[in-house]
Amino acid sequence: MKATLASLYSIIKQYKSSVIFNLLGLSVAFIAFLLLALQIRYEWSYDTFHKNADQIYRLGIIFPQNGASVMFSRPLGDEFIQSSPHILKGALIRNRVENIECSIRKNNQTFSFFEHRMNIYPEYLEIFQFEIKEGDIKCIKDPDKIIIPASLAKKLFGNESAINQHIYTNDETLSIGGVYNDIPDNSVVKNYIYQQIGPNKDWGKWQNMNYQIYLLVDNPQNATNILNNFKKNFHNENYDWNRGELRLSNIQDIYYETDTTFDSQDKGNKPILYVMILTAILIIIIAGINFMNFYNAIIPMRIKNVTIQKVLGNSVSKLQVCLLTEVLSITLLAYILSLIGISYLSTTEVTNIILPNITLRKNFSFYFSLTIIPLFIGILSGLYPTIIITSYTPAPVLKGSFVRSVRGKTVRNILIALQFFVSFILFLSAWFIFLQNRYMKNEELGYEKDRIVVIQLNRELKQNQQPFENKLRQLSFIQKIAFADILFSSQDYYSGWSGKYRDKDISFQTLSVDENFLDVMGIPLTSGRNFRKEDEMQPSIHFIFNETAHKTYEINIDEKITSTPLGEGTVIGFMKDTKFQSFRVNTNPMAFQIMHKSQLSTHSNYAYIRLQEPRVTSNAIGQIKQACEAFTNNTSVEIIPLSKVVDDLYKSEDNISFLVSLFSLVSIFISISGIFSLIIFDNQYRKKEISIRKIYGASVSSIVVLFNKTYFLIMLISFSLAFPLVCYGMNYWLQNFAIKTPLYYWVFICVFLFVSGLVSFIVTTQVWHTANENPVKNLKTE
Repeated sequence: MKATLASLYSIIKQYKSSVIFNLLGLSVAFIAFLLLALQIRYEWSYDTFHKNADQIYRLGIIFPQNGASVMFSRPLGDEFIQSSPHILKGALIRNRVENIECSIRKNNQTFSFFEHRMNIYPEYLEIFQFEIKEGDIKCIKDPDKIIIPASLAKKLFGNESAINQHIYTNDETLSIGGVYNDIPDNSVVKNYIYQQIGPNKDWGKWQNMNYQIYLLVDNPQNATNILNNFKKNFHNENYDWNRGELRLSNIQDIYYETDTTFDSQDKGNKPILYVMILTAILIIIIAGINFMNFYNAIIPMRIKNVTIQKVLGNSVSKLQVCLLTEVLSITLLAYILSLIGISYLSTTEVTNIILPNITLRKNFSFYFSLTIIPLFIGILSGLYPTIIITSYTPAPVLKGSFVRSVRGKTVRNILIALQFFVSFILFLSAWFIFLQNRYMKNEELGYEKDRIVVIQLNRELKQNQQPFENKLRQLSFIQKIAFADILFSSQDYYSGWSGKYRDKDISFQTLSVDENFLDVMGIPLTSGRNFRKEDEMQPSIHFIFNETAHKTYEINIDEKITSTPLGEGTVIGFMKDTKFQSFRVNTNPMAFQIMHKSQLSTHSNYAYIRLQEPRVTSNAIGQIKQACEAFTNNTSVEIIPLSKVVDDLYKSEDNISFLVSLFSLVSIFISISGIFSLIIFDNQYRKKEISIRKIYGASVSSIVVLFNKTYFLIMLISFSLAFPLVCYGMNYWLQNFAIKTPLYYWVFICVFLFVSGLVSFIVTTQVWHTANENPVKNLKTE
């Protein structure tokens, strides 16, 4: 055992850089794998942790031509919940989550903050079995009572009880009746302030499609019977079955249900999840191959020492156990180093990219369970070299006549080819993901995002809207100002309206703005007129539709849209299509409607400021902030460039792109470090061959070319195999986007040239050094 360890130590000492590269590469691979595994577990287990998760469903409807929707009216929801004894509980939730300004009063001071509020039926809390930390879950049945998450209670009141404390909004005083334990982040159920839907809200309004419907059924097998029963027995003049076919989606499937419009829930992406799974597997494969190659490479250097141990009486089995233990110790050491690395990364910005908590304390059992990975790699990497080293007869080895077999060289080259194959797949995939993300953020949007600043208005700014606007207009760098009730380009779907045009049902997304909004955003009209100040005073609604709505419904100017949630409206113009949604979805029919004067002070949630300069500067934001502070009593106000809002819309894609790109570089690093080590060993093995070639007249450059040919051929074969797989995989992934970047052939060429150039540089520098040594010296020592 001591002799074997002494042999290993001498190799480490002689080839220190190679050993360090391999150990570091294995550790980095484990870090990448563990972080990806955490993200995959987070995505894969979305909503699986709820009690009775297999019995919880959401109602949807599939339209013949327009995909699916989860938006229903309140009366239809109530009818459906009561339609079957198989429905144990049912609940409606308002589809629109309000980001409301709240305040609390402590020690004669008022503290303001923005928080999300969702209006629900009380049964929603029972369906998802909220765990109450303090108070009573039934308090939600009181319209003036709310229930809040424990994290918010801690933030607002510290260790003081939150029960019966008050939260003040613009027009309500809400009493806290319950505090619930926070829901895990990977759920469609969010840690919001929850309040009951008012008893008279949208009562009897069949056209107001503002609600989602959740059900707890007695048995998942009865889901189809529930739908068939409702369709058979429900008859109402306000509902036409030709609109679409109802469906029930299990709660565990909602996160990946991407065919629904007007869905406010977070959305996952199965192809991206598969990319992450594949990336994690490929990184471990690369790491395993790399380590296996390393151990194969040192066989000739250790075989003589091991054979001596056999001659001295050590059994083959004992030597094999010793060698395997040695390999396992190295892989476990690399795993421990990776955990130390993750512990450090948990204090950095990486935590903003990986969605789940990555700390060792939070995930100790998960990290411990994955110890099987380094053990598996250790056994797999050490088994073949161990058998080879202990299988040779002593005589030829002790005479020094051992040479590497052709089979051993072939195995090594196959493993190297696999490394390059995987590296090419990851590198190319990362590049195309990056190009798609850049394309989405830099493509023409139909409005001028780069010169616009957005302010989320708090209570004081709303109450002083006109003086605040006048104050802003005094700043010379401000060109125009507009107000709206929504944050433009911040989500995939907004408020959905239905109505009738020429007795035909139509649906469109509606954004409420003032008369200056289109001018501030730089959105051109294609026909008709813009909003006017006097439109704010009219009792009827005025619409400006996009060209998609114009073409889809063949709408004409000056005609009426009836049966909308706010009554009758008039079409006054059409505008160029804008990407008010993300590139993940096709542009939908949409209309701006001008806010009535009576709504301006309450519905103007955001101010849009158009600057004279083509870009937003920190100096401009600073002066705008000073103007806000004159009205807000030092309350912080969020001032953000609209370009950042657009960037945040693609945050999940950016995170995935970063992860895949980072770990692709990791795979390249591991492969290159492995190649570097193998070249060092290869030079050691072939010193005699190189010296003999030089004696017979071979030039240094010809020897360098000879070595480069071997690796170039391996890379060429690997790239040829990776090319069609990347094309197929990227085309499959790009199906998730309405507008997509092409698969540029120059990307394939650049990646191949980069990797082959890097490998060629390493091979050339190492072989050049060996080829320039004195051949006589090498022949004496060999």
